[in-house]
Amino acid sequence: MLDYTFRLVREEDLPRMHRLWRTGFGDTEAFMACFEQRMFHPEWMEAAFCGEQPAAMLTLIPCTLHVAGGGAYQSGFYYALTTDPDHRGRGIAPELLRKAVEHRVGKGMDCLLGVPDNDSLYLYYRKVANLQEAFYTRMVYAAAERLAGQRPVRLRRVDAEEYRAIRESYLAGRTYVSWDRESVDFQGEICRQGGGDLYCLEGSRPGCAAVQYTADGALLANEVLAPEEELAGCLAGILEKFPAERTEFRMPVWLGAALGGEIQHFGVITPGVPHSRIAGKDGYIGLDLA
Repeated sequence: MLDYTFRLVREEDLPRMHRLWRTGFGDTEAFMACFEQRMFHPEWMEAAFCGEQPAAMLTLIPCTLHVAGGGAYQSGFYYALTTDPDHRGRGIAPELLRKAVEHRVGKGMDCLLGVPDNDSLYLYYRKVANLQEAFYTRMVYAAAERLAGQRPVRLRRVDAEEYRAIRESYLAGRTYVSWDRESVDFQGEICRQGGGDLYCLEGSRPGCAAVQYTADGALLANEVLAPEEELAGCLAGILEKFPAERTEFRMPVWLGAALGGEIQHFGVITPGVPHSRIAGKDGYIGLDLA
C-alpha cells in the first residue's frame, strides 16, 4: 500500500506539477499553456504526493462571494482536479477535496465553491466532500429564426477590466461570485481560443457577454448580462456576429424569463456560512473559466 502526503504546493514542486497537469488532462497545448502562464500559482494549489512525486492535484482560484443583504466572503474556486493515471482508484481525489477544506476554510478562505462538469459529479462532490448545490443559471437555446425581427445589438470587444466593470454593475446587491482581473482575462483567453472574446453589448445600457465556439461547433455564451427589455436584441447581435445552428446562452435565473429556456444547477459550495445565507436559486457564478 502506497503512502500519500497531502499538502500545499511549494515553488520547488512546480516542474513536477506541470508534468502531472499534462498527464492528467486531455486539453489542447494552447489551453494548457494559457493556464500555466496565467493561473499556475503554487499558493493556489493542493496536492497529494507519493514520495516526492505528485499523484493528484487541485487548484483553488481566489474569488469573492457576495451575498444579497450584505456580506463578502473570500472563496476558493475548485479547478483542475486530476489524478495521475498510475494512482487512480485509490481514493486520493476525495481525500484531496476533504484536505482542501481542512487547509483553507477558516484559514484565509470562508468557503470553497465550484461548478461540476455534469450531474454525476454533483453527486460525487456531495458524497465525498459534502458540497451543497447553491448556484443556478438560466440556459436559453435560441436559434436565429426565433430571434427574427429583433434589432441586433452591436458587439464591441473589451478588455478584462471593462468587462468586470459592466458585470459588477448588473450583479451588485445580488448573490454572486466576483472575479479579479486575472481570472476574467483568463476567461477571455479561453474565449479567444474558441474563436470568440469578451464583449460589450452596446444597447441603451451596456451589457456584456463572454462568447466562444465549443469543440463541436456550437455557440456558447458563458455569460450574458443585459437589460431585460433588450435581451433578445443582444442575443440576436451575438448570433449575427457568431452564426451557429446550435446555441447556448447562459444568464442569471432572474434574467430572460420571457425567452424560456431551462433553470439548471450551476455550482456547489461548502456547508455552513455563507451557504446558509443563500436564498432559493438566487446564487450566481456565471463565468466558470472553461
